[in-house]
Amino acid sequence: MPSTAVISLLFMALTLSPDAAVQGATAAPAALGLNCVFLGVCGRLARAGWGVAMAAGLLAWALLAAAWWAFAPRDLASSLLTLAAGFGVGMTMTRSLSGDDARAPGQPGGRITAARALLGGAVVSATVLVSYWGGDFAGGLAAAFPAVAAATMAIVGWSSGPKTACAMLCPVVLANALTIAPYLLVVRATYGTIGVAPGTLLALAVSAFCAWGLYTVTRRCQRKAE
Repeated sequence: MPSTAVISLLFMALTLSPDAAVQGATAAPAALGLNCVFLGVCGRLARAGWGVAMAAGLLAWALLAAAWWAFAPRDLASSLLTLAAGFGVGMTMTRSLSGDDARAPGQPGGRITAARALLGGAVVSATVLVSYWGGDFAGGLAAAFPAVAAATMAIVGWSSGPKTACAMLCPVVLANALTIAPYLLVVRATYGTIGVAPGTLLALAVSAFCAWGLYTVTRRCQRKAE
């Protein structure tokens, strides 16, 4: 589900304008593609240590985001093309990672939940600030920053081991592209027409439906494999 992107774009619409959120939603799919690359880099460098893998993944995300913002056309086609390319790279890098001997991740404690909430709040605040300083497209990139994914992978990697975290990467890549992107597209289409509140609710409903569809298809494939 779209997590921080929901609040980030909503705050952009309320504090700046609905048009600013629409522009942000135009750029955000590109960031989703970069998120897939981030996850792939984490998986491939996990043997070097989870801290090194996370740092390298975030560095790759930041450099690619800066390059996209500086050189890519400011349109939806460019953003979706970046998403498709990043999704392909992320799937290629993560689908071969084995989770046969991975441990089931434990339940998050209160401190971990608080850390996730603080990180998510920081992303929302940063999105609005970046929009003021760098424009709505830069804000859209910040809105889709992989805060929750990074926090989850870090927590699982350090608590249950890199193998467990690596086993989660491919499903996270799928969910990142196939549940958040529809939300962004609906926001882009509805904020300027039916309004912010109805558009947000409709986008959440579409995202939830996509998440249900992804879960259903994944479960059926697992049952056939068994």
